[in-house]
Amino acid sequence: MTIYCVTGETVDIPADTLEGMNVDHQELHRALLEQAVAPHSSLVQANLRGAFLSQAVFDYSNFYQANLITANLAQASLVACMLRGCKAQYCNFSRANLQGAVLDGANLTGANFAEARLQGASLLGATLDEASFQGAVYDAHTRWPRGFEPATVGAHKALK
Repeated sequence: MTIYCVTGETVDIPADTLEGMNVDHQELHRALLEQAVAPHSSLVQANLRGAFLSQAVFDYSNFYQANLITANLAQASLVACMLRGCKAQYCNFSRANLQGAVLDGANLTGANFAEARLQGASLLGATLDEASFQGAVYDAHTRWPRGFEPATVGAHKALK
């Protein structure tokens, strides 16, 4: 299977499906993966800068220290994903499902989390300067950086 990028680059995956793919350390700048189904994948330190990942399914995937700067993950499913230490400045997570995701230490400056589901997510130590959380939903299990008040930036706590 081949992953195509707007830049003209391609990355060949030795499989018939993206599920469980391993693209650790790969150059996937502006990759075209909209609506991709790739749960349980490993994208450790992959360069996904500006990638098109809207409506993709990456549940239980590992994005440890990946570059997601300006990537579009709108409406993506990222349930229980490891995003610790990723660079996701100005990334679009609007309406994404990040339930149980770990974003500890991530740089999320200017990221858009409008209407995202953040129940059980951990954002401890994350940089959230200029990030938007309008309509995002969190719960008692969501962990925020010290001193961060999600209600002041438009997020609301789930009723149950």
